[in-house]
Amino acid sequence: MWTDEGCRDSVLVEKAVDVRKSGDLVFPNAFTPDPSGSNDGSYEAGDYTNNVFYPANKGIEEYHLQIFNRWGELIFESFDINIGWNGYYRDELCKQDVYVWKVKGKYINGQTFIKAGDVTLVR
Repeated sequence: MWTDEGCRDSVLVEKAVDVRKSGDLVFPNAFTPDPSGSNDGSYEAGDYTNNVFYPANKGIEEYHLQIFNRWGELIFESFDINIGWNGYYRDELCKQDVYVWKVKGKYINGQTFIKAGDVTLVR
């Protein structure tokens, strides 16, 4: 397109691309549940007492965490990033062992994620 003065015209499109940083999700590999009784799995971000298994995270929009025992039985599930596993199953403290976790969800930029690993419950 040309202007009346013979110059080439240009078009500026504001916010044509919306760049949003992806989130982050990092799980520990061990934790020590509180043996004095179960809580609801809630925790304070930055609380390093290590009584609840939860990830360091930022930018999480959707979240689904599952914990399995060595036989593949689902023993814990959370859809809330602020609720982690307290180490209990059916109000009983689980035995010291290695458990498998699986998480899937979506970061605030729309990117989905699926991760899995193991965690050692130490008593």
